[in-house]
Amino acid sequence: MADSTTLVNTYIHSDENKKVQKRKYYCEHRAKKREQQRMQPTPANTSKQSDEDKKEQKRKYYREYRAKKRQQQRMQAIKSKENAITKCKTNLSKPTEEETLERKRKYYREYMRKRRENQNFRKLEKKKDAESKRVAMKDVVRRCIRNKSSTKAMKLKRQKNLLCKPAVNDNINLPSKQTLQIKLRNANSMRKMRQNPGRRMKEQLKDTARHSIETSSRRSNYKHLLCTYNCEIRKTPSFICSCCGGLYYKKGTKPFTKTSLKALGCTDDLIATVLYVNQNEHFLCHTCKRTIIQNRVPKMCLVNGFDFPNIPPELKVSNSKP
Repeated sequence: MADSTTLVNTYIHSDENKKVQKRKYYCEHRAKKREQQRMQPTPANTSKQSDEDKKEQKRKYYREYRAKKRQQQRMQAIKSKENAITKCKTNLSKPTEEETLERKRKYYREYMRKRRENQNFRKLEKKKDAESKRVAMKDVVRRCIRNKSSTKAMKLKRQKNLLCKPAVNDNINLPSKQTLQIKLRNANSMRKMRQNPGRRMKEQLKDTARHSIETSSRRSNYKHLLCTYNCEIRKTPSFICSCCGGLYYKKGTKPFTKTSLKALGCTDDLIATVLYVNQNEHFLCHTCKRTIIQNRVPKMCLVNGFDFPNIPPELKVSNSKP
């Protein structure tokens, strides 16, 4: 028992000695540190300065961060602008159809100008142009269109000259006697030219071509056709044929007189039988006219029993009310 108690006391005593030694060492260390601080004099308010230094470091870091961010934003804006400019350039670089056509025309002009420097090529080109003009002049319709366009161009040119320049020795400002003399002279010259059969035939061909073009243009115009149709429909078939008694439109009949039928070679008896309907102006349909010109009575003539008989007084209906 004595041994155990001695062991416990020695263990406790050793622990206390350790604690005491640690305290002594800590006290000595603190004393040395104080002496060192006293030996090295420090400025006042070192703690405050350290806080300010930290704040300044933070501010510097924040400023650097903001500067970097702004630089990045600027670089992004510059890149976006460059991309937009490149896109615009690409869009502008793509030429339109008109620009491509103009470029082709310019290239073709330069190419032809270089080729026309050669005299042989120039002669061949002149021959081809002369042959094409001859072929075009043979076509009557094309020639008529060309003449019409040239006349319009000349009229416009004359109007411009009249507006720009003062009229001197012009037919418009001449007195009436002189204008009449000029007109008569022009008419006589045209009569002499028309005596030539070749000239007359050419003029007739031109007129026929012009009329055909005008009629085709009218027929192709829908509004004109509709207007003419409405105008003809408004006029009811009120023209009576003197031979067959049928009702027709104006186009379906033709006015005739006894003298005109005699001139065609019809006899008096035939004229008396054919003009059955009493009218101030006699009209004949085309079918009746065709047979009458051949000195024959038409089949549908009213004389052949097709006339409606007169209504007897017994069958007449009175309009008076009972």
